[in-house]
Amino acid sequence: MDEHRRNCIETEGRTVEEAVDNALTRLGVEEDEVQIEVLDEGSRGVFNLLGSRQARVRVRLKGPAASAQDSAEIVEGLLSAMGFPADVQSAEVEDATEITIGPTGADGLLIGKRGETLECFQHIVSKMLNRNASNWKHVAVDVGGYRKRREEQLAKLASSLAERVSTTGEEVSTDPLKASERRIIHLALKDHPDVRSFAVGEGIVKRVVIGPKATGRT
Repeated sequence: MDEHRRNCIETEGRTVEEAVDNALTRLGVEEDEVQIEVLDEGSRGVFNLLGSRQARVRVRLKGPAASAQDSAEIVEGLLSAMGFPADVQSAEVEDATEITIGPTGADGLLIGKRGETLECFQHIVSKMLNRNASNWKHVAVDVGGYRKRREEQLAKLASSLAERVSTTGEEVSTDPLKASERRIIHLALKDHPDVRSFAVGEGIVKRVVIGPKATGRT
């Protein structure tokens, strides 16, 4: 039962898209890693007030696929074909496969601007590892400790923005972030006594707005 709760959650939002985004943020995954079931499309009500009803969705993680050893061998093969031979370590961590790539001599190229190349590489690896699986396994690929540094950077950003909001009483927002990055911001601020955070925008990448709890926004 506990494992089912971790892999399948129900969330609400003003729209179906917002409800899905809330689920992705809680799970820390991207949209192509889940199955989405719309339970209630919601209703704006009269003048967006009377009789309004929240949209509600059920989001389920796609289950596991290749083993850690298979994952490491596949990534080593890809890197070798790209001309970047490197030592690759892979481990199963809860419901995910974490793949760590050792020094390649071209870490910057593999990571790319703001990690965009690494995200593309991770997406390719994820597709390969899950292509024959009935269920989906989340795959995280890191090069040279980039993701760890990025997490620390986002946590510091959240703290800095929260301090600004506490001082000025005005909302601030981040640059557009992926669901996994937004989750870091939300987790860093979830117990903050003075501020709250929420996502705004369209599509997969959205900004995180940080504002005072007294704003009354719901």
